[in-house]
Amino acid sequence: MRKIKVSEEEIEFLEEKEVISLFDNLSQTGVSKKVVNRTKKRLLKQTAKAEKIINKGRPDSIRLRSLRQSTKCLQDMFRDPSSYPPKVAEEMLKAL
Repeated sequence: MRKIKVSEEEIEFLEEKEVISLFDNLSQTGVSKKVVNRTKKRLLKQTAKAEKIINKGRPDSIRLRSLRQSTKCLQDMFRDPSSYPPKVAEEMLKAL
């Protein structure tokens, strides 16, 4: 995880390999693989776009904050999987 400074605020940014490791743990929650793969593909695409923009030197705070909220949601799901039944977790993944 690295911190990106965007107009006086720092936003935490998970790199691609960290996002992949989050999804490796997701198989333990009982959510269908189809939903997991779709969400993984979507987040990896967003992460790649964000990395491109960061490397160009023009980070977009709105896009980075949105991506950070999505990854935070996933991290919370793994910290306490018992509070997210499979149906709830599946709906959350669809919303990401």
